[in-house]
Amino acid sequence: PARIEAPAHLGLVPSLLTPREKPPAPGRQGMDEPPAQAKAVLDIVEMIPAGSVLSYGDVAALAGLRSPRYVGHVLTRFGDGVPWHRVVMSNGSFAPHLAIEQAELLRAEATPLTRDSRRVDMTRARLA
Repeated sequence: PARIEAPAHLGLVPSLLTPREKPPAPGRQGMDEPPAQAKAVLDIVEMIPAGSVLSYGDVAALAGLRSPRYVGHVLTRFGDGVPWHRVVMSNGSFAPHLAIEQAELLRAEATPLTRDSRRVDMTRARLA
């Protein structure tokens, strides 16, 4: 699996994430500016390469947060400009309310799925 390094402003061990190469998405600016913790989540999600995934808990841990649910909240509220579909449940399951769309997006990126295609194969697709 691919590796990425942490951006310096997150204060994380720089072994997993690499700095993003594009400017922030247009929807992430202005009056509804996400708080710093939400920006950290969005920065991490933006850096997940195509064909790979992280779990909500992985993203929370990398952002220095305790709650995987907060990651889901951030992606629901501010995640339109990031590859939200690359964040799945720890067992590889898709977001229930977006399962069809998420599975299609992941298939299009050749993300490894289980034989029944109902989940991501976390052994092969999860960033180490």
